[in-house]
Amino acid sequence: MSGDTNMRVCMGCDYVRNVGYMEGLTEKIVSELPVACLLEFKLVSKFWYRLITEPTFDQLQFDCAPKVPKLILHLGSQASNTDEDLFLMDRDGVVSEYVSLPYLEEDSSLKLLCSFNGLVFCTKSVGEDELGIQVFNPATQEVLEIPGTSPSEITESVGVLFDTKKNGYKIFRFLYDESESNDNSNCKCEVYTPDTREWRKISGIVKGPVPNLLSHLFPSHVCVGGIMYWLVWSEEDIEVPGYILSIDMDENITRVELPTIVISDEPEGDVEMVDATTFNILTFLTEYEGSLACVSVDNDESNVYIWLLTDHGKSTWSGKGGAPLLIDASLGGINSIVSVDKELLFILNPDMENHFFFHFLNVEEMTWRISCEGVFKIGECEPFVLPYAESLFRCDFRQVTSEARERLSKIENDVNGDS
Repeated sequence: MSGDTNMRVCMGCDYVRNVGYMEGLTEKIVSELPVACLLEFKLVSKFWYRLITEPTFDQLQFDCAPKVPKLILHLGSQASNTDEDLFLMDRDGVVSEYVSLPYLEEDSSLKLLCSFNGLVFCTKSVGEDELGIQVFNPATQEVLEIPGTSPSEITESVGVLFDTKKNGYKIFRFLYDESESNDNSNCKCEVYTPDTREWRKISGIVKGPVPNLLSHLFPSHVCVGGIMYWLVWSEEDIEVPGYILSIDMDENITRVELPTIVISDEPEGDVEMVDATTFNILTFLTEYEGSLACVSVDNDESNVYIWLLTDHGKSTWSGKGGAPLLIDASLGGINSIVSVDKELLFILNPDMENHFFFHFLNVEEMTWRISCEGVFKIGECEPFVLPYAESLFRCDFRQVTSEARERLSKIENDVNGDS
């Protein structure tokens, strides 16, 4: 009996120094599990709950879990504002599970702006006049309502700037006064940060982003490498882009000129040469493999051309080439252009009632891959997609990112050192 007791005491003394190591190893293993599993594990015991709800675990899980390219497919109803659906879609265009939207009041609708590390940003219209801003995590179903602005001002547009390195975001609101002209020049701008939970005014922005007149669902801005970009349309012709404005996390504002180079598809000769100065309303900005991409359809609506920004400060672009559009109808607009695993997914809206084409463009080879679904006919709904990666992040991003990565590094060192 005494021998057993001594053994228990001895084991307790010898292994107490490894308790932290074992917990760290457990945390490392668990952090590689999908979000859905972690949400269930959290309810099993106090130990699992404490481990998964640690302030630094969100970042560990996002860094360690395997990244499977996914898209959020939003089907917004044209007939009924409250009848809106959200789905997950893979890189082949196959729709899988349904995702619940945040609660919508009667006579309200959502417009998705962008997604970042598992968080989705959207504007919420209630009635005809009011505009709210929401951040929500589809995986955890957490919703954050961003406080409003002065009732004497109307929101012209909203932009979200995020930085994947610092894991932070800022929300910009571009405003004009009811008593002044509805022109978006000399606009007022306010910025919101999760740390302060307040809006503050900033100056220096001459024109804010506005929706594309032909493709109203297409985002009016895009974030690449911690910088938010948007097209500024010409004062002489609102259907022609004039230049690009950008703002970074330090709120430095930069003007970026559009490409002025000429690209062609020679020697094949399938696509005619195009002068980049002849951009039109079918010009869009998107992200591709960590670079800003300018995508433009020619005036004949027969070919699409792509340029990548190589030098932000000098407005230097690299032409990737052009490819013929594979639709037998005039183009009524483009709902989305999203980067998915070295391809760009185009949701094309031809002048055909309730029909939409999902086409994938290989940017390096400038060749098309048609989705397995081919042509979508979606009743009264309009499809729109965003890149998406599941996470446990809170909508206000209150976690210590540097501490989390430091902790992960220590765990990996301990594990590799003892292996």
